[in-house]
Amino acid sequence: MKFLKKHPVWISIPIIILIVYLLSPFFLRLIGENLVYQDPIEPAETILVLSGGAPGRVMEAADLYRKGLSKKIILTKQEYPIGYYILKERGLKIPIEEDIEMMVLDYFKVPRQDIEVIPQTCNSTFSEATLAIPYLLKRGIKKAIIVTSKFHSKRAMKIFTKLSEGKIRFIISPSKYDTFDPKIWWKERIYAKDVFIEYQKLIDFYIALLRKKLL
Repeated sequence: MKFLKKHPVWISIPIIILIVYLLSPFFLRLIGENLVYQDPIEPAETILVLSGGAPGRVMEAADLYRKGLSKKIILTKQEYPIGYYILKERGLKIPIEEDIEMMVLDYFKVPRQDIEVIPQTCNSTFSEATLAIPYLLKRGIKKAIIVTSKFHSKRAMKIFTKLSEGKIRFIISPSKYDTFDPKIWWKERIYAKDVFIEYQKLIDFYIALLRKKLL
């Protein structure tokens, strides 16, 4: 207030704008870094690769497998792309994410007997968790490494931890091949879009939890 009394408004406003501008990268970095979560890596019974983000996620899974952190890789399946079945009926089978992932794992010489694919398709992280958790429990798995993208890692951790109810210990390992940079995400349109959508989905998740508690 003393500053405003001593200086005309036309001087103080540019200074305030300058301060906001200088501090904005700091807050923007916090926004990006808040989405990224990573556990200390350790051996587990399986590596669970969440759908989306191919080939980066499955490349990370192959690295973890080759380091001896697990002897099994389990893949989830995205919903098939629009028009997939129409083309299939006409005799054209287009490659889907699962095909790309298998190609990558073959390239890195991961034996087919060490790879499993959850047969049902999913269209969200929540549906992915509702499919994957029973699948893992049925096989007696108590500890699994989850591989996903950096910006998706925190939400994946929260959803899988919540839905597993402590029956499975999940170790989150964002793919190092994911080029998302939380320190400069706002400079790239594609990453800005990812951040905006991810926060929207995080808010939806928190609202769902709140509703469940209120019911």
